[in-house]
Amino acid sequence: MTEEEQEKLRVALHEAGHAVLAVKFDIRFSYSTIEDEREGVKGVTLLQDPNSEELANFKSKAVIVALAGKFSDKEFNPNKKGAKDDKDVAYDYIYRYFPELDTDDKRMSYFDDCNNEAEKEVEKNMKYIKAIAAQLMIEIKLTEDKVKEIIEITSSQK
Repeated sequence: MTEEEQEKLRVALHEAGHAVLAVKFDIRFSYSTIEDEREGVKGVTLLQDPNSEELANFKSKAVIVALAGKFSDKEFNPNKKGAKDDKDVAYDYIYRYFPELDTDDKRMSYFDDCNNEAEKEVEKNMKYIKAIAAQLMIEIKLTEDKVKEIIEITSSQK
């Protein structure tokens, strides 16, 4: 596998981690994609803003989904540094949805708890993450419905 193919697979695994946990936690998203750009391979999994009925679930799980990528690509990223954007999104969710976490210590403790939960959830769902990443390598962009379909097919295989 070339360096470029390895980087594309790393990004596909990273985005697949976000997408799979979003599905597992019933958080709607528009798509998950990987793209070759001049600066290298970039990826995005675009979560949809929750409606009023979805808000409680979104609040409790969105930070975990935001942090999932760095554990999904651990084969290529052994230090689990993660994308700075993912960390920024996680902190944005914490500031936006948890005003009761009114000190840096409280926010950091919650962040650490979510980080640990993300690692556990990624481990539990790695077979789905790998299946989604493989399909992202082919199709480049997957909708939520397509991700759900792949998870369903993968879960029926032994």
